[in-house]
Amino acid sequence: MRTIILNVSVPRIVLTRILGRFWKAAYFTPISPLRMVDLPDPSLPAPDWVRVRNRLCGICGSDLHQLFLDAGLDVAPAALENVITSENAGRIRAKIISEGANGPTTPAADEIMHKKGIICIPDILANGGGVTVSYFEWVQNLQHFFWTLDEVRQKLDQIITTAFNNTWEVREKEKVDMRTAAYIVAVKRVVEAYRLRGIFP
Repeated sequence: MRTIILNVSVPRIVLTRILGRFWKAAYFTPISPLRMVDLPDPSLPAPDWVRVRNRLCGICGSDLHQLFLDAGLDVAPAALENVITSENAGRIRAKIISEGANGPTTPAADEIMHKKGIICIPDILANGGGVTVSYFEWVQNLQHFFWTLDEVRQKLDQIITTAFNNTWEVREKEKVDMRTAAYIVAVKRVVEAYRLRGIFP
């Protein structure tokens, strides 16, 4: 896996920044603190997982067609909007879809997959970790907290797991798809907040 690393060398950083003002190529010379290196690929979480190579950090185009429609693997569309549509949703053989991208599934495709019994974990639930951790950063800045990485992961795990369980319970109770269940949970929280606070400007 090709990646860029930063050599934390103050002289290199200062020299590169000074030269970079006049000579942009300085960032790509041996004096630069930036290095392109090959790191070993991280191990897969389970034997039935697959590693997909793409110019984007996600599944799209021909890879999407191959994995969803042909192989029937449970993967996450994580790059583009509207890649699962009414035109291809009927041919999807995956049992679980977790939306890593924002809006990768159209409403018409949602309905088709729900009728087929495919579980689609919606984007507002599946990729909510980033905005949750941003909230943690905001709280730490306001309160002058300094949480460790383990503390952040523990708090995130608790919030995401609770959100998923609440959504799943509504899905089972109301017999709706996961996206509708997530909306029901969210709207009920807003209604309850208004009920407790009363009318306010």
